[in-house]
Amino acid sequence: MKERVKWVDCLRLLAIFSIYLFHFGDAAGKAYLFADLYHIKLFFFISGFFFAGVAGAEELRKRLIKIVFRVGVPTLLFVLINVAFLTVVNRYSIDKVISVLQVYIGMKKGSGIGGLWFLGCFFFLSVLHLVVSYLVKNKYLVFALALALYLYIGFANPFKLTEHLFASIDLIPQFWVFYSLGSVVFPLLQKMDTSGTTQSEILRAGLLILTGIYAGMCFSGGSYVSYGSAVIFNFAGAIILILFFTIIAQYISKLLRDSSIILKIGRATFVLCATENMTKRIVADILSAAGAEIEISTPITAAIFTVIYLLFGYLLWFRCVAGIFPILSGHYSPKQKLKTDKK
Repeated sequence: MKERVKWVDCLRLLAIFSIYLFHFGDAAGKAYLFADLYHIKLFFFISGFFFAGVAGAEELRKRLIKIVFRVGVPTLLFVLINVAFLTVVNRYSIDKVISVLQVYIGMKKGSGIGGLWFLGCFFFLSVLHLVVSYLVKNKYLVFALALALYLYIGFANPFKLTEHLFASIDLIPQFWVFYSLGSVVFPLLQKMDTSGTTQSEILRAGLLILTGIYAGMCFSGGSYVSYGSAVIFNFAGAIILILFFTIIAQYISKLLRDSSIILKIGRATFVLCATENMTKRIVADILSAAGAEIEISTPITAAIFTVIYLLFGYLLWFRCVAGIFPILSGHYSPKQKLKTDKK
């Protein structure tokens, strides 16, 4: 994607907000269950917007190198930074440092390392999608393959995967379909945002009402609304929720200037995912030193502290640390040039 699209930045903010909110767990009440229905899928869906195919083997090689520099290297560096941070603040012994390092390098979902696990998963998924797209050369067929794999794993589970593998690569079939769908529908979503016709506005308003009703039902029940196969209806439900947040983002973005802090935080999703655990610990220590206590007991309080964490994390990690060391930003290239208009 060559130019900045405001509503995409806004949607990225909604995604990272949901990710942080989700990790408050049961303390966030219904918001926790609701965010679990879409937050990671929305992250991969948005990532698909930025995908562009390659024409030849040399371009494929360059793109693979770019993925290593922009995803693999900073993810690994953030693993080391997280472990170093925890070692210092908790005064770990050498044995404890080694055990924590093993957990972080494994990058498994549910291992307590925050958003780092799906950055590792995202790295391997990006490589997979690029290579398959190079071989197939048709984004619609690639989506069909991803959807077929998603349904096959969902219905048959042929590999009997009961434990998460390194970087949670066993979860790729669950997310690849959303990544590939994002690359397919982005032009349609962008057209809906920019057309400005009465018909387009009526369509968007109608979709907002319908998807909003469904989102409300999901929030109230804490699960997808389904009447048949869970595999099919869960996929359809995730798409409806993703569409709901996309339309919300398009409306909100029209009220914002390009310099809005909301859009800037949205552009920092990579760094914010990688530093989530550290940010929460630092904010908690600051509040504790000031005599304040964090008590998350409702969706409202969880949302308030999510805003605090995101703002603090953006100022500390993206503006300061990644600003000084651009290789951590996810915008780094082999030419050592910071490109702020690309993820």
